[in-house]
Amino acid sequence: ALAKIRKQVGEEVWWASYQQQPQAPGIATFTEERIQQARDPLRIVRDLLANGTYTDRIGRRLLAVAAELLRLCGWVAYDSNDVGRAQRYWVAGAKQAKVAGDTAMGAHIIASLANLSRKASDFGSAVAQAEDAKMHYSGESPKVKARLHLQAAMCYASVGDRLRCQRDLGAAEDLVPR
Repeated sequence: ALAKIRKQVGEEVWWASYQQQPQAPGIATFTEERIQQARDPLRIVRDLLANGTYTDRIGRRLLAVAAELLRLCGWVAYDSNDVGRAQRYWVAGAKQAKVAGDTAMGAHIIASLANLSRKASDFGSAVAQAEDAKMHYSGESPKVKARLHLQAAMCYASVGDRLRCQRDLGAAEDLVPR
């Protein structure tokens, strides 16, 4: 059902249009137009949440879709070097994920915030957010857990904490099927 909703709100169309755009080698050249394209589906979901009538279960799914779209908008802004906007999208997305009860999405978004802090050389916040992302996730997906451990390892490497970096790298490696 979520894939159907994603298709209806245009995520696949957005990615198709992005992939057809000429790009500088290794650099994503997102423009304000692409940020707008990422926000359009979010407006649809927000209108449904504000004006629609739905069950609690459907409401939580709509909130989860909003969180996922906010995560996408955050990455579009981040790739456009608009880190302030990326942070605002991700904070809003983390709140939506929490209300929706989607711990995997919330953890992914918090890990994105940790990456943002690490890139801004705010290493203390990066480590705290990476650890928060691991604690926030209550699911059992090895892929999600591995991604969170890898993010934590990068944050620990940034502060020169070799022991914790190796611990999280080892934990991520143990979660990946061979």
